[in-house]
Amino acid sequence: MSVGICVNNITRCGFHTSRILRSHGIRNKSLDLAYKLIPYTLKDKNPGPILIMHGLFGNKMNNRYIGQKLHTRLKRDVYLLDLRNHGESPINEEHTYDLMSADVMNFLKQHGLKDSILIGHSMGAKVAMEATILEDRKHPKEDMVKMCVSIENAPVTTLPLGKFIKYIDVLNHIIYSSEEYGNKEITEKLAEIEDNLMVRQFLKSLIKRDPQTKKYKSKIPLEILKKAIISGKISEWTVLAQDRLCNVPILFIRGVNSGFIADEYIHGISQYFSQFEIRDINDAGHWVNAEKPEECIENIVEFVERHGEE
Repeated sequence: MSVGICVNNITRCGFHTSRILRSHGIRNKSLDLAYKLIPYTLKDKNPGPILIMHGLFGNKMNNRYIGQKLHTRLKRDVYLLDLRNHGESPINEEHTYDLMSADVMNFLKQHGLKDSILIGHSMGAKVAMEATILEDRKHPKEDMVKMCVSIENAPVTTLPLGKFIKYIDVLNHIIYSSEEYGNKEITEKLAEIEDNLMVRQFLKSLIKRDPQTKKYKSKIPLEILKKAIISGKISEWTVLAQDRLCNVPILFIRGVNSGFIADEYIHGISQYFSQFEIRDINDAGHWVNAEKPEECIENIVEFVERHGEE
C-alpha cells in the first residue's frame, strides 16, 4: 500500500509502513523515494540530471542550496532525494547500502533518467558510489550514470558511528522523559555531547513538539537507524572489487579536518574507480557541504564541466 502526493508538480512524497511491507513479504524490494525536482526549463539541449543524496538523519531539503546553485550553473534538472527511512520516503526495517542503492537505481529507471550525475554526502555518498559501480558493471555501455561525486566518504568499511548512537540516545531521552523540555533545555542537553552549534541545530530539527501533549516525537525512525548503526550497516562497504574497474569519473571532496576520507583509504578507492580525483577543502570537517558550500559547488561545477566535454 502506498500513498503519493504531488505538490506543484515538483515535490513527490511517498509513505509505506514497515508493517504493511512485511505483511506482503516485500521487505527487500526497492522503495519509491520522495524527492523535490528543481527543473531547468530554458535548456536548448538535454544534459543528464543531477541527483543529490543526503547523509544519515538528513533529508532532501538539506541540499536545496547546493542543488539550486548547481541547477543554475550547470543548466540541468536537479533531483533532491529522500533516502529510505528519511524525510518523506518510506519507512522500512531494512536499512542497507545494497537496498538504498537499489532504491536509487529504481528511481532512475522509473523517471527514465540517463547520463545522470550522482552526488552524495556521507551515507548518501556510499549510496551514490555503490549505485554507480553496480550500474557500470551491469550496463557498461548505457551511461545511465555519467559521473559521481562523493562528499566525505570512501568505498571502505570503517568502525560504527558511535557518536550518532549518542545523538539518538539523547533525542530519545528528550522524547520519552517525564521532564518538560523547552528549547533552552534541549540545547543544553545536546551541548553535553556535541560542541558544534550547527550540528546541535541540525539534531534539534529531527524532533517536533505536539502542541497538545507538549511531548516531542521524532521525524525519523530512530530505532531502525540505531539498529543499522550498531550492526555496522551504516559504516560498512560490501561491494566486492573486480579486475575491471568502474570507468565512471568520480570526484571525492573531503574536509581537511575530517577523517572520513583518510589518506590510507586512497588505495581502496583505486580498487574500484579508474578515474578518480580528490579535492581538499580547508577549515572544514565532515559537514563540509554545510560549512563550505561555495567551495563544494565550485569543485563540482569544474569537475562536471570538464568531464561533460569528453
